[in-house]
Amino acid sequence: MTGHAACRVVEEFIVHRLQEARQNDGLGPVDETLFRSLTLGTAAQLATVDQLISQTLAEDWRLERLETTVLAVLRVGTHELLSDAGVPHAVVINEYVDLTNALNSERAAGLVNGILDNIAKYARGDAGGSAPVGDTSPNPEC
Repeated sequence: MTGHAACRVVEEFIVHRLQEARQNDGLGPVDETLFRSLTLGTAAQLATVDQLISQTLAEDWRLERLETTVLAVLRVGTHELLSDAGVPHAVVINEYVDLTNALNSERAAGLVNGILDNIAKYARGDAGGSAPVGDTSPNPEC
């Protein structure tokens, strides 16, 4: 996916899908700026994000084995942890665990919690976190 393709997808989603989601989910207002930042940042850092997630999985697991929704949650959560946007890592992890609970099962939420916790340790520079990989540059602009 190129930066321009990601920008087009994000803008189309905001125009055509976000309004519908606002009317049907009952979750309150959507922060379009945050949505753009997380989506475009994840797309721009996808190779780095996927490598970190892969390094955190058990040896007998691969990204392809993860359910698509769980992988998407892990990707965006990993990007947010790496972006150091000033949100405490525990809060970021909790948000993605809650999202996973809403979309999947408790077992999947436990997996998301464990993987994101390990990645948060790496992002903080704690011992035992994953090895550094790839580019963690700022999000692209459309």
